Amino acid sequence: MFSFGRENTGLVAKWWRNVDKQILFLFVFLLLLGLFFSFSSTTSVISEKMNKQTYFFFIKHLIFVSVSLFLIFTISIQEKDKLIKVLTYLFIVSIVLLFLTLIVGVEIKGSRRWMGFDPFLRFQPVELLKPLFIIFVAKIIVLNEKTDIYKRYFYSFVILLVIVIILINQPDLGQTLLLTLTWITMIFVSGFNMLILSILGLVFVITIALLIFFLPEKFGYVFLRI
Repeated sequence: MFSFGRENTGLVAKWWRNVDKQILFLFVFLLLLGLFFSFSSTTSVISEKMNKQTYFFFIKHLIFVSVSLFLIFTISIQEKDKLIKVLTYLFIVSIVLLFLTLIVGVEIKGSRRWMGFDPFLRFQPVELLKPLFIIFVAKIIVLNEKTDIYKRYFYSFVILLVIVIILINQPDLGQTLLLTLTWITMIFVSGFNMLILSILGLVFVITIALLIFFLPEKFGYVFLRI
């Protein structure tokens, strides 16, 4: 009989003993709640308007939930050191995919943010990149202790800059702001000089304002939404 006791040293048993079960159950509950609302509210009306099968959107949602649960479980049971190596390669892949949106991405309302094909394979590479960005920046700041701290900050900034340049060319100002503020927060928490960080934040705000003002063809949608 399968046991989750400490005598079992398997990956699944270790995962079950260490996982925050309260958060896990809340997470699963929210997924099931989302499936319920997807089934009850979008089944017939929207499907008929878009000439889709009755349960098209529910099935699509169910597929994404199933794939997500599988990926979450597969990733979470791995050893930390092994996981960091895999996520590093995955982070590089996500940046490449983000760049490819500028070349072969699906254009929607003047922005190239999506990759893939209808109906199930379309996705935004930036959604894959965001959690990986946090992990990778944390790895640079914390794990490379032999390197000078300011060099580590600079390396993380270069990575942010590459991503921001791609996002601005999509254009996607919202994700640019989100990732930049995330980076600033992580740098602040790590103990960076507050004065220098404030200056960097001010420069960033001014840069975004200038981009919106001088490149209205790319960022004019910001004013339309305000």
